[in-house]
Amino acid sequence: MVKLHEHHTLEAHFEHIGINLSATNLGLFEYHKTLHFYSVRIDEVTVHELIRHDPGVKFVEHDSVPTWDDNWQDGMVKPAPPFKKRSSRLAKRWKTWDSSWFWAIAQLNSWGVRDDIKNSDDNKAWFDSELLVTAGMGVDVYVMDTGILIDHDRLQLGDDTDEMNPPGGHARNFWRRYGPNEGFGDDDGHGTSVAGCVIHTAPWANIVNVKVYKASVRERATAMGDIIDEHNKRKKDKPDGFRGSVINMSWGSHPEVWKPLYADALQKASDAGIGLSTSAGNDDNNFGTTPCGYTKYIACVGASTKKYEKAKFSNYDGNVTLYAPGKDIWTASRDAKDKYVRTVLELCWISFE
Repeated sequence: MVKLHEHHTLEAHFEHIGINLSATNLGLFEYHKTLHFYSVRIDEVTVHELIRHDPGVKFVEHDSVPTWDDNWQDGMVKPAPPFKKRSSRLAKRWKTWDSSWFWAIAQLNSWGVRDDIKNSDDNKAWFDSELLVTAGMGVDVYVMDTGILIDHDRLQLGDDTDEMNPPGGHARNFWRRYGPNEGFGDDDGHGTSVAGCVIHTAPWANIVNVKVYKASVRERATAMGDIIDEHNKRKKDKPDGFRGSVINMSWGSHPEVWKPLYADALQKASDAGIGLSTSAGNDDNNFGTTPCGYTKYIACVGASTKKYEKAKFSNYDGNVTLYAPGKDIWTASRDAKDKYVRTVLELCWISFE
């Protein structure tokens, strides 16, 4: 993968090295205009003797496939609970959508029940929770993950005629997928669970399934560039009351193996006005996973418990931006469209303004 400086064109680069790689490496060359990098399968001599000697080259790096942590759920599955409407304490000032929910949602949305949650030892207990009507409306949340069961009941709620119930059909697949994936379905379950968390606190948001399961560094960076392109187009056209975009990433790596291309893609996304969030990681260490180190561009989220304490497994250090509920979380399961799973998740709760 070859990243060029912004002022250095691809044509000028080819002229400097004396080879038009896009013509001589058909099928093995791919250029991404937004991120201004190209990938190519080529011999080491050309890389070290020609490409690296071009002063317009910012960096060169080998592609790789990051490992994926599958230790995130305990396998407990149950039917999805129904929403329960009740009278609203906030209705005199705002329209609210009121339900009884498990502790994480209530903790985030209803400050008045914080002591009840903290003092409860029952992880299955439900508490009153109030959400503002239209929470998340017009926001595209790009979930870069293992795929999503977009037909899950929790992602297809209500109808457009009922303003007190989140309209359905707001989960969709991105226009392409990345990595060795034959379909858009959830190959692991993690992506569906993340989408379920997002829709819990922002029921009117648009969930976009960007499948990057087992995708390489190049493919994930390309996905970010494609998201940026779609965001910029929607920002220009403003379809359906578009208000902005968020990229949700629940993956990372040790800082020592983090690729510069990721950092460049994150900066480009941030410059485009896209909110970025990622998990701090679940190794109980004080350095966290990257991209948490890029706190200038990204919100790094650690895991907290119902007792308002750091979860024992959560990473921690100065790069952690905030903590959110991350232990014993009930959310959507890929096993069936009406099933829930108990899991470890935290980053999907946050929002951007």
